[in-house]
Amino acid sequence: MNTSERYIKNIALAQMDGKYFIDKITKLITWKEGCRILDVGCGPGNVTSDFLLPTLPKSANIIAIDKAAQFIRYAKEHYAKSPQVDFVQMDIVFPDPKLYQTFDHAISLYCFHFVTEQEVALRNIYNMLKPGGDLFFSCLVHYSLFDVFATISESEKWKPYVADYKLCMSPYQQSENPKGDLEKMLLAAGFDISFIIEEPRKYNYPINDIKEIFLSIDGINISQDLENEFQIDLRRIVKNLGQIEIENGSELYCTNGKVLFGHVVKPKSVI
Repeated sequence: MNTSERYIKNIALAQMDGKYFIDKITKLITWKEGCRILDVGCGPGNVTSDFLLPTLPKSANIIAIDKAAQFIRYAKEHYAKSPQVDFVQMDIVFPDPKLYQTFDHAISLYCFHFVTEQEVALRNIYNMLKPGGDLFFSCLVHYSLFDVFATISESEKWKPYVADYKLCMSPYQQSENPKGDLEKMLLAAGFDISFIIEEPRKYNYPINDIKEIFLSIDGINISQDLENEFQIDLRRIVKNLGQIEIENGSELYCTNGKVLFGHVVKPKSVI
């Protein structure tokens, strides 16, 4: 099973919240005929195709980008069924300048926390929007899963396999004021802020799925012959961290997170 398949199967936080936030967005906006939408960090394409696309008029168009080649390959193989969606491999830190001022809307769900160069990414999205265009986003600012990574990375056995986990960790994980930090960067990029709200999120997974959850994170590569050992050690660590709950007699791996959901607008005219 490759990372894309594992991601879709096991990361309920991203998948279920994808629908949750698309539903919230559609209550706040009426998509116009012919609108052009940039989907930043589309992953394997299922949220784009299953949740965003059905809310749009038939004349709308989505350019869905992700820097991970394997995600875009998977999206093209499994979700490129509509002429309204074009999946493109692109890093939002290094966008195609030809796309500047070509989008009416941008959406980024569960992507910003994977981007180290926050200021650059936000400024690029600003540049890609038309004057008056807007951005809806959700950004994971703290996730208990990374407390597990921090612990397991101290193990000499697993350190070589998870040494790069911080590349997947939210840059706000240790921040005392993530909302304030993000607001400053959005304003510096030139956006007007409509709202940013913080929401707690919680998901429980069957404890036997814990290995698959961690291996679905891009960049975490455990050889197949070590996966059972990895499962055993993960189970011990989450138990020690108090991240196991019992429900109906079954052990569950309990993850907790905080998400910022917001809407910002590029001014129609720049003074």
